[in-house]
Amino acid sequence: MPDSERQRTYDAEARAFAGTLVEAPLTFAEVLELTQAVTATPWWQRHGGAVTVVRGQGTSIHSHYRPQTGHIVLSEAQQNPLTLAHELAHAASDDSHGPRFRAAMCALVHGMCGPGPAGTLRSEFQFGRLTVAAVDLDGLPSPPLLTRHPRFGT
Repeated sequence: MPDSERQRTYDAEARAFAGTLVEAPLTFAEVLELTQAVTATPWWQRHGGAVTVVRGQGTSIHSHYRPQTGHIVLSEAQQNPLTLAHELAHAASDDSHGPRFRAAMCALVHGMCGPGPAGTLRSEFQFGRLTVAAVDLDGLPSPPLLTRHPRFGT
């Protein structure tokens, strides 16, 4: 089955977060810390499985999730909260860029960045006429993970 909603999902993410802290570059160590914090939550224990984040090879700018191995391949150019949330949402859902993926993406952005960014993302999905399944927020960190980070916190 073709992933017909892929580009519209990417477009909604870009509209929601272009130029914001959700796209702020992270070091690879920060990516690993954020991944560990997300995957340790009760939310992840219900929705996700084992994942390993690895660096992309060479100059690739395309990050992706490999379900066969549980690897998230993150290009250096895309080491940011948005791309990490996107790839983790693939690991926590099973419908490519469909409604369950978008619900997982909204939940992960909520847990990592807060309710404001998550609401903006959901609004952009709706603006793009993209259905979002029921969003489960139970077991996500509070306060959101990045608000505790020395570079992003208040």
